[in-house]
Amino acid sequence: MSEFMLILPGGEKRMWPPIPSSDDPETIQLRLLACLRDLDRIDARLAGAYLESAIHHLRAQFDLGEDISKTD
Repeated sequence: MSEFMLILPGGEKRMWPPIPSSDDPETIQLRLLACLRDLDRIDARLAGAYLESAIHHLRAQFDLGEDISKTD
């Protein structure tokens, strides 16, 4: 789901603009990495761990390189 709708009397309003969809794995990876940084900022460690695993599997499936900006 790329957008959420808020239903109010008199019609519906978009809570935030839709995220453009992409079939490009690199673009999807960049979006997921941005979400991972957001989760890290709010200290959502469990959700971040699941997302990091998903990013790892996406990279493996599509032969994407590792994030060179990542530091451990």
